[in-house]
Amino acid sequence: MGSDNDKAAVLSRLAEFEIDDPVARSEFSEAVKSIGSENDRATVLRSILSSATVAPEMAITAIEGIKGLSSDTDKASLLILAAERHGTKPPVRAAIERVLDGVSSESDDYRRVRAKLRNH
Repeated sequence: MGSDNDKAAVLSRLAEFEIDDPVARSEFSEAVKSIGSENDRATVLRSILSSATVAPEMAITAIEGIKGLSSDTDKASLLILAAERHGTKPPVRAAIERVLDGVSSESDDYRRVRAKLRNH
């Protein structure tokens, strides 16, 4: 598959299905990482995190994918989405905290995520 947009569209569609197998989840994660466009990559991560029914392991896979984004604002918006949808689950919350460590602690983005975590 050539274009990042096409790859993102397929992966976003796949994100609607449960991926229980750890090997398949790892392959999915690698496919997401292979998307060169950060916008398209963020679209796939948003699709995963938007689902209220996604398994905690898949949410964690998506949260870990946030680390690869360069924009703290994009990271923060996805981490807030993760906190809103999945932040009550301790392993997911721990993953959010780990990725948040990569956001400048002096930024508004960091404070927005911290505030969301305090409220969930």
